[in-house]
Amino acid sequence: MVAISTAQCTHAESGVAAQTLACSFPSANTAGNALVAFVACFRANPTTPSVLNVSDSQGNTWVRISSADTSSNNVAQMSGSMFYANNVAGATNTVTSCASLSSSFLSMWVGEMSGADTATALDAALSTSGFSTVQVHNVVTASTAAELYVV
Repeated sequence: MVAISTAQCTHAESGVAAQTLACSFPSANTAGNALVAFVACFRANPTTPSVLNVSDSQGNTWVRISSADTSSNNVAQMSGSMFYANNVAGATNTVTSCASLSSSFLSMWVGEMSGADTATALDAALSTSGFSTVQVHNVVTASTAAELYVV
């Protein structure tokens, strides 16, 4: 069994109001690896959550793992979503996140994982959101070589 490990990672922030954000990997992706992305959208005076999507310059298929929206007395809101792309193309790659509504600030973290199952990289996913109560969930994976992401 091959251990799952981080091959490379990168991060980008908009710094200003934006609806899209691009983030390039420092090196070419290795064919067959998996990519994981977390995108956060911060909005002042929200009226509705912003829907987030991810694509990349190699045409890999991205799947949403989970989403969470939080707000505090309609003063500010954070929408966050996690995505993955499995069995990716090996080439230089730029990942782009897109929010359905203009945000005060966009932030994105992207990682490339080696050793993930090329057929089914995602074994389990849970999602929760809120400010004051933390919900604890049990996650059972089918593999002992699992990588855990907590957002």
